[in-house]
Amino acid sequence: YGDVVAYARTRRSKTFIMKPDTGCQGRGIYLTKSLKDVKPYDRMICQVYLAK
Repeated sequence: YGDVVAYARTRRSKTFIMKPDTGCQGRGIYLTKSLKDVKPYDRMICQVYLAK
């Protein structure tokens, strides 16, 4: 969790894709520019969104 937050602080204009860490077949996936709503105990996978 700490690594993700530190990365996000240095790249404020990035969009992140948040995904549940279990197979939810697309449910629970969302985009965010701020990781304030992500809690340390949330079991999520975080990816950087790459625009074309």
